[in-house]
Amino acid sequence: MDNRVNKKQIKKLIIEKVKSGMPKQQVFEEMIPENKIGKDLAKLIQSVPSVQAKNKFKSIHVLFIVLLIVLLLVLIIVRDYAGIFWTCPILYLVATGQPRHYGWALLPAIYGLAPGIQLILWSPQDEGIISVTLGIIIVLISILISVIGFYLSRKLTPNFTETKESYEDDDGNTRYRLALRFKD
Repeated sequence: MDNRVNKKQIKKLIIEKVKSGMPKQQVFEEMIPENKIGKDLAKLIQSVPSVQAKNKFKSIHVLFIVLLIVLLLVLIIVRDYAGIFWTCPILYLVATGQPRHYGWALLPAIYGLAPGIQLILWSPQDEGIISVTLGIIIVLISILISVIGFYLSRKLTPNFTETKESYEDDDGNTRYRLALRFKD
């Protein structure tokens, strides 16, 4: 329990530092001496999007929210309760800005494909062109949600890289240590 509370406090501190505009690499280097958790600390820092990344991808993020809302409305209209069940939490994660989970948008997108494909394949003859067009739009929205989810997840929280750095110890021997580098 103590470790979890400690990680929550560390995460809160990381969020404050990154929101203030401090580069992730600097946050890591400041916090590593007092927290001996190394890669776990790096993963916590990685999961927080930088201010620059948020600003750079803000319009795509808004588009992502709008597309999820449109998909949710379509799923409500066609009464796809499983799709609604998956879309609501994903919409919450996206609206609250938790980009590490954006890849999960694939699930509601899959549920969005079903009504779109139904409209394309089994549309009534008298409403053919309108139904097919609407079906194509729904399918495209579903595909776009998946693509944007994975894209934003990668761009807002890029992976850190591990490299080996050489240094000389007190005896003059060349040693290697693991260094973690962040892309901001």
